[in-house]
Amino acid sequence: MVYSLKLRFGKLKSLVTLTAFVLAAITMASFIPTGNLASYSGTVKPMEFYFHYSDIPVSVAGLQTKYFINTTRFFRFSTVEEAYANSFYKPIGLPKIDIDFYLYPNLAGPVTFNGLWQVFIWVNASAYKPATFSLHFQEIAVGGRVLWDSGVLNPTITSSIGAYVGVPIYCYNLTVSLVHTFNSDTSLLVEVEVNAGSSADTRIWYDSPLFPSKAILPAEDYARPAWVKTCSVDNSETNLFYYNASQSERVVIVRANVTDPFGGYDIYKVNITIVDPEGNLVIDNEDMTRASDGLWFIKYSNVYEMNWSYPTTALVGNYTVIVSVIDNNGLYHYNDAGIYYPFVEEETHTFTMGIIVYYDPSFLITDDVGEPLPNAQVYIT
Repeated sequence: MVYSLKLRFGKLKSLVTLTAFVLAAITMASFIPTGNLASYSGTVKPMEFYFHYSDIPVSVAGLQTKYFINTTRFFRFSTVEEAYANSFYKPIGLPKIDIDFYLYPNLAGPVTFNGLWQVFIWVNASAYKPATFSLHFQEIAVGGRVLWDSGVLNPTITSSIGAYVGVPIYCYNLTVSLVHTFNSDTSLLVEVEVNAGSSADTRIWYDSPLFPSKAILPAEDYARPAWVKTCSVDNSETNLFYYNASQSERVVIVRANVTDPFGGYDIYKVNITIVDPEGNLVIDNEDMTRASDGLWFIKYSNVYEMNWSYPTTALVGNYTVIVSVIDNNGLYHYNDAGIYYPFVEEETHTFTMGIIVYYDPSFLITDDVGEPLPNAQVYIT
């Protein structure tokens, strides 16, 4: 007896050649406005954290404070008139002025700062005076417990008038060399002290585009795509798709897990590009959508996704997915310098477009002497 079955097989045809690969590489290099992409390797990046004020106290490491730092330039004051109303003030008769700012939100993940720690503050006084500056850093855990203390540090001071303060408002770069690894769910305390003596009043300015006091810390971890995966329309993970599948099945779901030790608020943009086997851009630098919800802005890990509904004309072969992540430092660096680099990280992934081929095989099932077995059962995997 002959049994007839219709079987569906995926037949793969690789069309990737050296020429196509080189073309793909050239094309991929052109889709990012920076012209440069970083590749995560734990290298140090100078991350900027701006000093801010909140009318409503924020909770950081179990403490309540109105003074905090983070990677945003969401300044409280934007006009010149407002900027001159925003400062810490020390009157005549007191020798020094000091300020305390906390990293907010708490760290979403561990991070090591290794190298030159810089604090830029804008200062002036009522008279031209020599001044001393000091820095102090701490790691603060929930409940206010101090996990690490740098001690009071004497920084290297760089400004247009050295270690003097004057009537005009000058920017001072206070620099020390440190290395410390912070734990998740802790905060960094930045304390700055300026001592110009008791014979002159002194002000420290902050939280405006005119006087953007900030810290620049050498981070060994930052926003990046930890992994990229592709899934079929039923949400099962796969790297194999078929150009002649049914219309409802012709969907590539791309998901990227983006991690950031400073929290999801620090992620400015997650982009995706997909390159076909001949180097053509089938998805050109499009934004991915954040799938995570809830308290995403303080989470270490957030998932982003995009669906590509591909046509029946999709080429057979290997496709390259490039996911790039740009953080707040990348956004502001692009606004200032016209490039995102080095504040952009990428991850690549490959999937294959194949062909579904239908066969109608026939099977003749016989016994040891060649006689048909009419009741035989055939199983095919």
